[in-house]
Parts: sequence; structure tokens; C-alpha cells
Amino acid sequence: MFDLVDGNADTELRLRELQQARTKLLSWDLNGDGRITRDERPANSQLVIQNGETTFIRWNQNQRAAQLSTASAMVGPQWFRHMDRNGDGDVSAREFLGPREAYFRFDVDSDGLISATEAERRD
Repeated sequence: MFDLVDGNADTELRLRELQQARTKLLSWDLNGDGRITRDERPANSQLVIQNGETTFIRWNQNQRAAQLSTASAMVGPQWFRHMDRNGDGDVSAREFLGPREAYFRFDVDSDGLISATEAERRD
């Protein structure tokens, strides 16, 4: 489930990914009953329980190695890349260094985040 929600496969769930998690997880609910049962999970399911660097349990239904990828290169105007302190590809209200009114002008879709696309449109 984590991999389904982790859209950019950087092994971290960012705010935008968490906002979209419900919609992505519902794609597994094949019968539309609002629950994901054992029969509905994908055949390549895996479970990893980890605390920092220590892996306690690793179970992989197909016994395939987990594939990790690096985050994509930063995009957007220079000011946007500078403000995106956590490198998640979005600028939150907390990261934004300008006036509050300007933040809301940039957040065109009002999702609480300024994307690189929104920043480029307003730049």
C-alpha cells in the first residue's frame, strides 16, 4: 500500500501524496464495498516493518527485491526550489517566505501546496 501512495517512489510520504492516498487506495477496492480484503490486494504485495535503519520483518509475496528510486530532480523557478526546504516538490505555507496573500495567489488549486507548475505559471 505504501508503494501505491508513494507516487514518486522516494520511500517517503509527502503531504501531497497523503492527500491523494484515499483515492489511490480505493483503486484496490475491486467490489466497491469501501474495504480492501485479502482477495483484493495485488499479487505482488509486500510487508516491511522497519524502525530507522533496522528492519524487523520483511515479507514479500513474490520474493522480489524492493525497488527504490531516487527522487526526481527539482523543477520550478529558482525561488521555488529555494523555498522547498524539504525537497518534496511542493512549497507549503510553512515553507513560503513571502506574504500570506502572495501564497494564496500562487496556490491556484487551493490544495494547501504550491506545485512547481503553479510557481512557473505565476513566475
